[in-house]
Amino acid sequence: MLEIKEKELNTFFVEVFNDILAKEEKIFNNNEYKDLTIKECHVLEAIAILKKDRNNKMTNIANKINISVGALTTSIKTLLKKGYVKRTICEQDHRIIYIDLTSKGEAANAIHEEFHSKMINYIFMSHSKEELQSLVQCLETFKKFFKNI
Repeated sequence: MLEIKEKELNTFFVEVFNDILAKEEKIFNNNEYKDLTIKECHVLEAIAILKKDRNNKMTNIANKINISVGALTTSIKTLLKKGYVKRTICEQDHRIIYIDLTSKGEAANAIHEEFHSKMINYIFMSHSKEELQSLVQCLETFKKFFKNI
């Protein structure tokens, strides 16, 4: 039986988290989107996900990535200046403003999505269905921890 110690598990999660961020950063440092930060990439990702259901309003985007609307406002202003996002006013209710990706934002997000897809495909190719089910159960527990703190 494999003996797992708390410290080893903690080290594993910290290292994996840091490795993912470092690899994401490296992807953008080697192309035309090097002016993007990882945090900004995750804002673009949230916008793309929420746009599918036309939920890409500021509050929804902020909730999706667990930041305040004020922090998101700062990121959106920067992304507007860099040309990655645009504001779109709702035709039915002019008080509602959607945040949309520009073609530049969509292209940058596609690179980010490709990285995530490769990562997930590697995991799927390396493990059995039963192992993947156990992994998902473990990660659900991990997710609940972060939701509750």
